[in-house]
Amino acid sequence: MSQLWEVVGGVASGGILVREGQDITSPKASERLSTGAIVKEVTLEGERLQYLLLSGTGPTTGWVGTALNAKQLLVKTDKAPATAETTGTDTSKGGGYAAAAAPVAQAPVAEKPVVDEELKAKYAAAAKEGAKDFDTWCMKYKVLKFPVADCKLRVFCFHNAGSAESVWTAPGPTNQILAWVKERKDVELVAMSYPGRDKMMKTPPHESTSSLCEAMLPVLYDKIADGVPYAVVSHSVGTWVAFEFLMLARKVGLPMPKVAFFSAFPAPHMPKELRPWRVNRGLDEAAMKEEVLNWDKTHFSGPAKIVFQDDWSTTWGPLMRADFRLFDEYEFAHDDEPKFDFPICTFHMGKEHFCKPEMLEMWKDWTTADFVFDTFEEFGHLTCAYQPAQKKVYTERIASILAKHA
Repeated sequence: MSQLWEVVGGVASGGILVREGQDITSPKASERLSTGAIVKEVTLEGERLQYLLLSGTGPTTGWVGTALNAKQLLVKTDKAPATAETTGTDTSKGGGYAAAAAPVAQAPVAEKPVVDEELKAKYAAAAKEGAKDFDTWCMKYKVLKFPVADCKLRVFCFHNAGSAESVWTAPGPTNQILAWVKERKDVELVAMSYPGRDKMMKTPPHESTSSLCEAMLPVLYDKIADGVPYAVVSHSVGTWVAFEFLMLARKVGLPMPKVAFFSAFPAPHMPKELRPWRVNRGLDEAAMKEEVLNWDKTHFSGPAKIVFQDDWSTTWGPLMRADFRLFDEYEFAHDDEPKFDFPICTFHMGKEHFCKPEMLEMWKDWTTADFVFDTFEEFGHLTCAYQPAQKKVYTERIASILAKHA
C-alpha cells in the first residue's frame, strides 16, 4: 500500500494550498486541502507531494508542500480510512479519484484564542514602564492635541519601510484620515515611529517584527487596554508589523480592533518561496539601491531620490536594510492560530513591481468577518502615500470605512 499522509497544517486558513503542478509557481487549485484530510502518496519530490484524496475535503488530486519554514504541513500516518484500499487512479480522467471513505476528524479551531496568562502578567507589568516612552514612540500625539474627551475610537497607524509616523500625521488636504479625525473631535490618531528614526534616532532599528512588537506592546498597552474601541491602519511592511502586534496583543488577552487595514503587501502566510523580492543581507550597495528603487521607481526617481545621495551610507542605507529585514527575513509562525473576528480591508496598488493582487487577496484567510479588497489601478506602492493627489484618494477611502466603525 502506498504511503498515507495526514494534513496537520492550515488550521487558521481553512487548509493548505494546492497547486496543479509540482512547480510552486504552477496554478493554484480553487480549493484548499482541509486540515485533517488523509491523502495517498502518488509522487514525492523533495518536499513536494502529489496526492490522491482519501478523506476530508479539497481537490481530488494535486501537489502540496509537506513543510513550510521548517513546520510540517503533512505527516506520514497509518490512519487509513476503512475504504482506502479501494482508492485508485481513473486514467480516463487523467488523474486520481477518491472512493467513499470514513470521515476523519479535523483539527479544531478554538472559538476563542488561548490567552497566555504568564505572558499577560509580564506585559501588564511592563506597561507601567512602557507608558513613559509613549511620547517618544508617538511624538505627534500631543502635538495634534490628543487625548480628546470621551474618545469614541483610536486609530493606530503602522508605517512602511524607511518612513516614519509623519506619513500618517502630516497635515493638509491630502491626508483625509487626519482631516476626518479632526472633524470628528472624538477620535484619536496614534501613529508611532519605529526605533532608528525621529526621537529614537540613536536607538538601533529592529530587524525582526517579533522584537519590534515586543518592544512596542508595553508602550501602547494602556491605549489598547482602556476599553476605547480602536482600528488599525497599516501600509507595506507596516502590515506585517501590525499583524504580529495584534497576534501578540491577542495572546496576552487584549481586545481586538473594530477593523484593520493591511494594504500594499502580501498576507504574511504567503509561502516564503513565492516572495518576489531579494533578501538584502547579502546584497552589495549597488544591488541594495536597485532593490529599494524597484519598490517604486516613480517615487525613488523623483521626490525620494535624496535617499540615494549623501546620507545613503550613514543614514538611509542602514535604515533601509534594517527595515527590509522586517519582511525579507520574516518567519511566519502562526499556522495553527484561529482567524481574527474583525473585518479586514486590503488595497492593492496597480503599478506595483513586486506585489500582485492574489498575494494581497490572501489576507481574506485571516478573518471570519467581512473582507474588503480593491485596487487603485494607477497608484504606486509609495506614490499612493506621498504623491498628493493619490494620497488624498487613498486616505479618503480609508477614512470613509473608519467612519462606519467610529
